[in-house]
Amino acid sequence: MIRSVVASSIASIAILWGILPACAQLEAQDRCKETAVKGMLDKPDLKKDTFYWLGRFAGEATGKSGDDAAPDALFAFEGITIPLSRTDVDHLLRPMLGSGDWQTMFQNRAAVLLMSGQEPIIKAWQDCLAEQGGGMTVYFQAVPGQNTALELHIDYRQPASGGELPTLRVARNLPIDPKLGKVLERSECLSRNYSYAPGQSCVVKLEAVSAWITGNVALPVTDGKTTKDITAYLPPRAVLRGEQKAWPTTKMSADWASAHPKDNPINVLSRYADEKTGARPWDISAQRDVEQGWSFVEGKRKMSPDDAYVLQSDGVRVEAKPSGAASAKDCLGGYRTDPAGKVLFMGIGLNVSQPGPAWCYVVVKATIARLVWDPPLAGGGAVAAAPVARRAAAPPSADAAERCQERFRSYDAQTGTYLGSDGNRRPCP
Repeated sequence: MIRSVVASSIASIAILWGILPACAQLEAQDRCKETAVKGMLDKPDLKKDTFYWLGRFAGEATGKSGDDAAPDALFAFEGITIPLSRTDVDHLLRPMLGSGDWQTMFQNRAAVLLMSGQEPIIKAWQDCLAEQGGGMTVYFQAVPGQNTALELHIDYRQPASGGELPTLRVARNLPIDPKLGKVLERSECLSRNYSYAPGQSCVVKLEAVSAWITGNVALPVTDGKTTKDITAYLPPRAVLRGEQKAWPTTKMSADWASAHPKDNPINVLSRYADEKTGARPWDISAQRDVEQGWSFVEGKRKMSPDDAYVLQSDGVRVEAKPSGAASAKDCLGGYRTDPAGKVLFMGIGLNVSQPGPAWCYVVVKATIARLVWDPPLAGGGAVAAAPVARRAAAPPSADAAERCQERFRSYDAQTGTYLGSDGNRRPCP
């Protein structure tokens, strides 16, 4: 499941631009970027692999997730059998990348989702481009099961209106940086003067250096009057796999028993009461840690009437067992986890409704889980985009520079570029 929207080996990105008219086409691409993303994350026919989750989580991590899913929606990871809550996903995913990497993921969310190569996402993108007047797009797509095999798709979409678009030519050779990979097939599609008519496409086969290499490529195309770079961002192609096991593990139980020979087992609480001691009030201070590198996962929860703690959940089962004079209504158990999902607090309470000795035993059985990268992530920041090499260009005219300055706050007249929402600089005019 996780392997396909993003792990399908991560497939495609797409921050593109078309050619005529330049400003209108650029606006169309920006609008399509949001159209392709919005509502896609919850389509039931999408495969929910790694980058599906990264695309969703990156938005949540930056506080810009919108209303993609209902707050109580449950999710699934390959290798983890219980349905996960948003909080669970947060606990599992947040440690996997640095905050700067999550921001890059969000900025390139259209590219991240397109990289999965799934038909509903690609079709929504292409339909939007056609409706916005057509134009050329460039995006990467991964080959399923081969984390270093890539396809660079160059696609000249015709407008839905049936209007005319000019034939475009590659303005100059586009060499692929050896740090990204090498071209295996259809290198001619990146060569100077290679022509693209509306409706024509080309798929360039590449071999990446590794599944973690990221960066940008910019295809320069011209209609004979205007030259524009059509940019594609390459996200990582690693796959996230889930692992789970029961808590407490055998080793944790043994270590606890050795360190606390006179106490209950690690996941058991007990209380005694009688008419002399009176009721033993509710307490939830018994703290138990998760195994290092793992997190408690809960899924759907059943909360106490006051929402102060959890009675049961998909991932944490609480059994309250009365004994002696205590009845089921006298013996209460529950739990809560800390905000990071690393600590579980067990709770117990015992009332006294009948004379005589009464006992209450609370047994907690939990599920712990973690995510791992395949292949593993070595080193630091993983998804920062490499800068796009651009040729020197003549400075824009004073009038053109003034119009661009009015339109884009980040416009730099010396380079003739502004900072796009994807974090890359784009030309204007």
